[in-house]
Amino acid sequence: MDLKKAYRIQQRGYEAAEQDRVRRLRGLTQDDWLHDLKFVWSVQEPDQDYFRSAMHLQRALRKEEIIFCFIGGLAQQHWGEVRRTVDIDLTALCDLGQESEMLDKLRRIVSPRIDDIE
Repeated sequence: MDLKKAYRIQQRGYEAAEQDRVRRLRGLTQDDWLHDLKFVWSVQEPDQDYFRSAMHLQRALRKEEIIFCFIGGLAQQHWGEVRRTVDIDLTALCDLGQESEMLDKLRRIVSPRIDDIE
């Protein structure tokens, strides 16, 4: 089998799997989505179940009273758009001059990837 044909077969399989996943996601209500995201052990260790990690992160951010929204691939998947991702992106709302306090709150929840965040 030539390489182009093998690639097309693989691509069709990926597209079919993604279409099934998108149909399932589009059929979920918010309550269904939240129900599916009950448990997570850690957001600091790699986790293949990003939605569960996102739910854990969401609960921790709300506990710290941080106003935020998920962005990137995770948000797109939640709304039924196909996108591969290996991380959880979010934007947090922070008043000007309160950046240090926000970083302290975030450090209680997650570990930064780099050491010199100020």
